Amino acid sequence: MSTEQIDQIVKENYVKISPESEETIRQKLVGADEGMAQTAFANLKSPTTVLLVSIFLGALGIDRFLLGQKLYGVLKLVTAGGCGIWTIVDWFTTGERTRAYNTKNILEVLNRQ
Repeated sequence: MSTEQIDQIVKENYVKISPESEETIRQKLVGADEGMAQTAFANLKSPTTVLLVSIFLGALGIDRFLLGQKLYGVLKLVTAGGCGIWTIVDWFTTGERTRAYNTKNILEVLNRQ
């Protein structure tokens, strides 16, 4: 991929990936074809959407299920969000967890090539 294409993809998805992983993603994209890059960035979760789910359905663990954390989702559901404490903590950490989840998924797809 060209540098311009890589810059555009990273710019479009900047809020959805971990800033500390941006350089690693750029390096992986250099050797990737355009189809692989589109696949890697196709199903990213929006940190804002996951935060809204956490605010409204966090006590049910839905936010954890969205990020593939099934065990934590079940525990949060059973404990009613840790009696509300776990839910409130998640409101402040959900953005970081969402970006880490997205970054992990992008790197998994790009490492398959």
